[in-house]
Amino acid sequence: MFEDDLLLEQDQRASLAIPMLPGSLIGGVDEAARTLGVEGLSAAQRATRGFMALLTTLPDGRKQQKSYHIGQLDEVIAAVEKTRAVDTYLGNAIFASARSRRAANVRSLQVAWVDLDCYKLGLSPTPELVERLVDRARFAGIPEPTHIIGSGRGLYLKWLLDAPVADSDLHPWRLLQKGLNALFLDVGSDLAAIDQARVLRVVGSLNSKVNADVGRDDAARVGVVWDSGRRHRFADLCLVVSQLDLPDALQAKPVARTDRVLHQVKDAAGRLILPPHLQGDLRQLAQYGDSRRPSLELEARARAQGKNGLSAVTLGWHRFLDLRDLVTMRAEATGGGGVPEGARDLTMLYMVNFLAQARMVRASTLFQEVAELLPAFDGVSSGV
Repeated sequence: MFEDDLLLEQDQRASLAIPMLPGSLIGGVDEAARTLGVEGLSAAQRATRGFMALLTTLPDGRKQQKSYHIGQLDEVIAAVEKTRAVDTYLGNAIFASARSRRAANVRSLQVAWVDLDCYKLGLSPTPELVERLVDRARFAGIPEPTHIIGSGRGLYLKWLLDAPVADSDLHPWRLLQKGLNALFLDVGSDLAAIDQARVLRVVGSLNSKVNADVGRDDAARVGVVWDSGRRHRFADLCLVVSQLDLPDALQAKPVARTDRVLHQVKDAAGRLILPPHLQGDLRQLAQYGDSRRPSLELEARARAQGKNGLSAVTLGWHRFLDLRDLVTMRAEATGGGGVPEGARDLTMLYMVNFLAQARMVRASTLFQEVAELLPAFDGVSSGV
């Protein structure tokens, strides 16, 4: 009921070395074509779409930017992969002309993203962190990313769209970018990397800032480490993100590196990257019990019926109190604050059943009582 097997498995993993991310699941050419929304098109068809921007690093450290017809994508990105080019970046947008990579020159784009600098918070881009990021999206009620890229020291989360977003529709796209980045702000989302003209590292290139350890020769190589293959409708994604109760991404500040953040990496309750506004507060259960405090009255009624203060009604109430105390102790033992994912459904089911036995819940008050219990559960906005 409360994930004993999961806790044991995580305790066993805690003693192991930090695992490596897998090699790239998608090649650089395919990933670039998918990001720009031109997979399946011929070179001639691609050339009519516009231009792509490639930013390379010269041997002396200077940056050089070039623009290419989208029809040249395969040739250009294949060369980056073949030569294992260092610190090479590709724009996420299609540009109207080759004259610049400025935002005003953007013709369309077909992706939303989060550039996660998790290393700044002491978080390593491990497979476990990748899964937690995907869980966070699911937990918040938004679609999971299309794929996640290991950039060397950080991660890129990309949501590919099923149709291009024209330059005339960039305002809702910017709001979408702000919302997605706000959701991951406490684990290092880079608010300086959300504009439509942004470039990100090319899959197959190398990150010069990563010092490959012995036995980890591929650690510096940029690659797709998680892939769902799913594209999303722009309007649908904008809608679900707009409904999240998130801080203003432009006003909020990233969490500084603290022992609390580092502790969350090993949180046995699976609360690794849950944003503060989605963390449950078990004090709500204590307040709920105090506000009801029916036990003395129930026992008095039972005694009046010659039952020594015991009845099915008092049994239901005390079972609720026992369950409340149990989940509270488990949360305290794991450093959590609410009923964690994996235990929420059963916990709520049993609590409501016990409250029904105690005659605290009736059909007419069911939703009201559940609403009062919900803030104690992880994944429920503090504004609910």
